[in-house]
Amino acid sequence: MAETGGHAPKIRKPERSLPWGLTIIVVGLVTAMAIFGTWGFVTLAPLTGVVNSDDGLNIRAEPDINSERTGGLASAEEVNLTGVTHVLDGETWYELDSGGWVLGEFLDITGG
Repeated sequence: MAETGGHAPKIRKPERSLPWGLTIIVVGLVTAMAIFGTWGFVTLAPLTGVVNSDDGLNIRAEPDINSERTGGLASAEEVNLTGVTHVLDGETWYELDSGGWVLGEFLDITGG
């Protein structure tokens, strides 16, 4: 520890700092990016949807077209969604209440 000659060391204040309002905005944006970037977007209420593809819709283990196919849904089948979505490569994926993920392009959201 440096000698201070019996005096408390001086604390140096930063010469410039962000205004409080800007600081709060920056912290909020960083927090939002950390939450939504990792977990996707969370809605406040569960949703329902209807499959809008004549060929049905694959259920995937993860929100990724290359993820393992774990099941399928029939055309016009209604499903319950958790309200959690994930955007990957510009495509929105919806988490099924029963487990798994479906590509939003082939799903009409009908309620929540």
